[in-house]
Amino acid sequence: MDKKKARILIIAEELEYDRTSCGLLNTKMTEVLSQHFAVHLLVGGRVGQPIFELPLASIEQVKLQQPTGWKLLGKVPLLRSLPEKLTGFNHASYYKLQQWTKAIKHKLAKDSYDLVLLLGSGMGWYAHMAFSNLLPYAGKFVMSIHDPFPMAILPEPYNVPIDNGQRQLMKRFNHLVEQAAGCYAPSQRLIEHLNPAYPALASKAVVVPHLAHQLPFLLQPASPPAEKQVALLTKIQPLHSSTHFCWYTWVLCWKGVRPAILSGPCCNF
Repeated sequence: MDKKKARILIIAEELEYDRTSCGLLNTKMTEVLSQHFAVHLLVGGRVGQPIFELPLASIEQVKLQQPTGWKLLGKVPLLRSLPEKLTGFNHASYYKLQQWTKAIKHKLAKDSYDLVLLLGSGMGWYAHMAFSNLLPYAGKFVMSIHDPFPMAILPEPYNVPIDNGQRQLMKRFNHLVEQAAGCYAPSQRLIEHLNPAYPALASKAVVVPHLAHQLPFLLQPASPPAEKQVALLTKIQPLHSSTHFCWYTWVLCWKGVRPAILSGPCCNF
C-alpha cells in the first residue's frame, strides 16, 4: 500500500508563468513539489483573471476586489500617504492584505496541512504579510525570500529612508523569520545582505537556486492552448527589460540577449 503523501499548502501571490519571472519561478516550484507531495495551492489574482492549471496540484484562487470605497481618500495627499508612513500599507494595499488574510485563515480552518510554503512576488509580499497576521501558527511553515524586504533594506541607490512604516514592515518580517521552520533564498549573497536586519536567518536560511526546470504540462495539448504553447516554447520572453533600460544600461540588456539571438532561429522574439 502506498504511503500517504504529506500535504503542503503553497500560498503564492502569483502564478502567471508566461508574464512575470516570479510567476514562472512559483509555478516551477509548485510543479516540482507536486510530483512528491499532495500540493494545494492558494494563489492571488484579480477577479475575472484566469489562472493556469497544474495537473498534479489542487488550485484555489483568492478573489481580490478593488477598494472602490476608498478612492476619495486616495485623492487627498495627506490621507493617501499618512497610513503608509505609519503602518507600511496605504489604503489599497491594506484592503488587499485583509482579503489575503481572510482567504488564508479560511483555508487553514477548513483543512489541515503538514507544511505551509509562502511564495512571494516582486515587492508585494502579500502572502507573507497576510500570514504574519495569523501568527502564532501551530503548524510548520517555510518562507521563500526572493528579494530584500522591505524597500528600506534594498541596497543603495534603490533603498528608501527608514520611517515608521518601514519599521513596521521589518517588524512583521522579522516575526515571520523567527517563527518559520525554515527559510530559503536564491543566493548566499542575499542571505548575508539580510542577516543584519533579521539575525534568525543565520540559523534558518538555506540557498535554493532558481530552478532550471522544464514545465512538462506545457507540452500537453489540454493546457494551455496550442498557440500559447508554441509561443512559450519557441520564443524568448524578456523579463524585467525595463529594469535594464531604466535602472542600469541598455548595454547589459544587449549583452544578455545577443548570444541567444545568434544561437539560431529557435530563439525568436
